Amino acid sequence: HPGGDRGHHLLIRPATQTRLLVRGQIRPDKHAQPGDRKPDIRPAQKMRHVRLPHQAARCVAIGATTHGHEIFATLHRYSAFAFTQRVGHLADLMIGAALWNVKQSGLEAQQAVQEKLAELACWRESINAHLTASICMAEESPGGLMMPNQSLLYSGRVVALTQLPQMMHMARELCGGQICVTPDSAAFEDPETKPWLDKFYTINENWVADDRRKLLAFARDLLNSDYAGHRLTFQLFAQSAPFAQLGAVYRNFDFEGPLDLVRSAADLSDKVTGGAK
Repeated sequence: HPGGDRGHHLLIRPATQTRLLVRGQIRPDKHAQPGDRKPDIRPAQKMRHVRLPHQAARCVAIGATTHGHEIFATLHRYSAFAFTQRVGHLADLMIGAALWNVKQSGLEAQQAVQEKLAELACWRESINAHLTASICMAEESPGGLMMPNQSLLYSGRVVALTQLPQMMHMARELCGGQICVTPDSAAFEDPETKPWLDKFYTINENWVADDRRKLLAFARDLLNSDYAGHRLTFQLFAQSAPFAQLGAVYRNFDFEGPLDLVRSAADLSDKVTGGAK
């Protein structure tokens, strides 16, 4: 219709599938109990129509102010996997940067260096183990879809993020102090400084000045730059604050197993179960 609001022309028929919605269309589960491994929200109701992209974004922004915890509860059910997986890739980058730095100086045979590399490797493998197990032990979502095991997934996220600052510092130690004093590429190309830098940054025929500069610049950007500090804080808070992530672990962990184990091992009477519930 000429001159009309084209936004109304893009409305389509009601959707038949349940999906993530915002504001009043999401209902919190008031009866969820710690350890029951149930979601924090009920399945979303049917969507009445589809808005224009800018209208939908505005609705999400408005809904997030009052129902943010409900939206995050659904989004993290799946997005936490890719988020934690990204930390695992970051771990590989840190291990690679640290190991190349000790290899070019011949220190990889030192026991102290191997121990630090082993700690980085254990952290990386812990992340991978949680992600792998969360898929192998996948569970059904309230909507009837398969989702990663929530307890394992959220536990892996906590393991990845709580140790991230320590692991970055350990990789920084292995890279050494040259990541903060090595000049930029312009100094290596300047006719006045290039001969001196080529002389003192070249170790042997395998490790010449240009490769060492590239490696140190990469490690600096990864661990010591403004971007590295920004990314560290982003990783810690991108999927809510650490206390909220621990809360997600508490709500999804099956505490009934340890309770039953101790009740059986200690030969407790059935009376105690009334107090536990």
